[in-house]
Parts: sequence; structure tokens; C-alpha cells
Amino acid sequence: MTEKRKKIAMIVHSGSLDKLYPVFMLSSTGGAMDADVHLFFTFWGMDAIKKGGLDSAKLPGIMIVGTGMMKGKIKNVGIPPLTELLKMCRMTENVKLYACKHNHGDYGD
Repeated sequence: MTEKRKKIAMIVHSGSLDKLYPVFMLSSTGGAMDADVHLFFTFWGMDAIKKGGLDSAKLPGIMIVGTGMMKGKIKNVGIPPLTELLKMCRMTENVKLYACKHNHGDYGD
């Protein structure tokens, strides 16, 4: 009997720093472990996959003032920046990214 490949699917609905790190850490790990990983970017998560979106990700709301400190702490403990985590995902060839397409005409607007 052949073993089924593991599958991971995530909906990325936020482009904030605190939401993106877990997504890309889990995705790069899953891809490296030979799992099929599917990331569906929707709503504010779409901001992350726009040009420069990962570099400009910040903490949400009032916590935005701590963004620089958080990025510094992340760097100090040796966790790669989001752009590097995305590269790691792509290197596995097991991680697929999907961008949500919304057409206002679909809802009778």
C-alpha cells in the first residue's frame, strides 16, 4: 500500500507581521517535509504578495509602534525575514500560492 502525501492548506487573510510569520514558517517546514502546501491569499492577505508587501508588513493596530522592535527580535534569534521564508517555500517546489480573484459583478453590484 502506498503512503499518501501529507497536505496542508491555509487561508491567508491578513498581511500583518504577526499573522504572516506562522504561515510562512509552517509552509516552509511542510514543503521541506515533502507535504503539498497550498496558500490561498484573500482580503488583506493579498497585500503580502504584492511587490514589497512582505518587506513592509507591520504589526496590526496600535501595536504598529512595536514593529521595528519585533523585527529586530526576530532577526536576533536567527529567524529569517519573510522574504527569505518565501524563497525557502519556493525552493521545495511543494508550496503553491493562490491569489483570490474577486469580481464585483458576481454579486450584482
